[in-house]
Amino acid sequence: EFVDGANLDLAQDVLNHNGYYHTSIVQTQPTGLASRCLQAPPPTVSGSRVFKQFIVIRQETLPVAVIDIFVGFPNYKTASIAMFMVHDGYQRKGIARQMLTHALPCFLKECHPAVETIAISVTDNNIPALRCLLECQYERTNAFSKLDANGKPIVAVTFKRRVADALAPQV
Repeated sequence: EFVDGANLDLAQDVLNHNGYYHTSIVQTQPTGLASRCLQAPPPTVSGSRVFKQFIVIRQETLPVAVIDIFVGFPNYKTASIAMFMVHDGYQRKGIARQMLTHALPCFLKECHPAVETIAISVTDNNIPALRCLLECQYERTNAFSKLDANGKPIVAVTFKRRVADALAPQV
């Protein structure tokens, strides 16, 4: 479900319980991160309207993951995942795989039918995320960004997958 004021605490709970990312990748606590994500304006793109979707994924009533997506960025045919985190207690249970290979492509096809490609960038030292993306048949592109995480240089590598490929029956 989409994050709003009522779901902000649920989103923050997931972010608070993603220790690997916060201790290994950015080396900072996620205090207020859900609020900053919710309030962040979508980027502007000439000739394209960008939609921001900040979603809490629940299993029954428990928040298990959050995903922050910019639909229409960098162009109207692309949905870029700005953030995707799974609660520590639910990692290695197939939630990310289910989201990346089925739920997200179905959501995009239904709500944003012009989107053809899903793009996601992850830091090159986030081995679990890299493995998951490769297992979900996302292809590494040549795109990368040099970032600064509290004075520590990190590199974000971009992966893509066509929505139609994700929705095609597996043989």
